[in-house]
Amino acid sequence: MISYYWGGKQELYNGIIDNLIEKQIEYSVNFLDLNRNPKSMSVDECADLLMSISEKFVDFFYTNISSDLIVILLKEQQKPDFIVKSPVLDYMRAVIARVLNKEADDRLVIFKTLFMLSQVNSPRILPAFSLRLLGQDDFCEEDIKIIKENVKLYIKSVIKEGANEG
Repeated sequence: MISYYWGGKQELYNGIIDNLIEKQIEYSVNFLDLNRNPKSMSVDECADLLMSISEKFVDFFYTNISSDLIVILLKEQQKPDFIVKSPVLDYMRAVIARVLNKEADDRLVIFKTLFMLSQVNSPRILPAFSLRLLGQDDFCEEDIKIIKENVKLYIKSVIKEGANEG
């Protein structure tokens, strides 16, 4: 059946990832204007936007991504030819670049973006260090609140770093 509808297993994986990115874009247009260039915004506007994006990313990640999809994403990312083409993640990186007064392809910006995303997804990706220790099967509202607070703490440190550089 996979061959008939998708052509093969790799095409199926690609379709799943494309679908995830489409969902991410559909979700993001409710709170982001991807056509507004972060370079045209003030650093304070970008800092506020980054806080909002982080809150929404946590909501999206914990309501729209299944554990099975996480396994697929982790497996696919290990392949050397796997590249994520997400306008939403690119936009977030541009916002972080504006806060840090750097270009979006700057090494520091790339890693700061990665670390922010890691703050969002680590509890879910590493259930042995989160859910299993809590004796739970899923994250409750209190857990998600803690995750959001931790992401915001990280973003505040990035904003402070950008202010100290500027």
